[in-house]
Amino acid sequence: MNEIMTALRSLLLDHLAAVQVLTANVSTGATSIKVPNTSQFVLNDDAFILSQTSGLAEYVKITGILDDKTFSITPTVGAWTTASGAVIQKAINKQFLKGVYIGDLPAFAVFPCVTIDSSSEDNEWFTIRSTSHDYKLSIRAYVLADSFETTNLYLPKLTQQIREVLIDNI
Repeated sequence: MNEIMTALRSLLLDHLAAVQVLTANVSTGATSIKVPNTSQFVLNDDAFILSQTSGLAEYVKITGILDDKTFSITPTVGAWTTASGAVIQKAINKQFLKGVYIGDLPAFAVFPCVTIDSSSEDNEWFTIRSTSHDYKLSIRAYVLADSFETTNLYLPKLTQQIREVLIDNI
């Protein structure tokens, strides 16, 4: 069961907190960017282009995936260079996923985050060489927002993305 939970955590982090380095400079007003791999992003994802040297960031929306190395995005306001260590990082509702934890929500957790906990594990023998394994996991999403309404708008977006990652990759 531990291996399954660890694999799920890795899968969720890879797809919900995806980061890709830009492989080509992006000029002001650009509507596409090049990265090593687009597989962790999907149409309509929220993302930020970040400069690791200057600390600047710009929100963009993925409007299309042109090929396995090129995104179509909303027009950029600034210019981004590979020399500045520019990256694109996935965000959900304009917030970065802060962590995926195994077990109960830890006291030091930062939000938004996801927890994965085992509910039950059943093994049933059919014949000497055949068994059935039934693993049940609880995957919970946590957000911290400024109001009850904002929370109720944000939480379904996060849970929808979790479900899509699981359906697309398992």
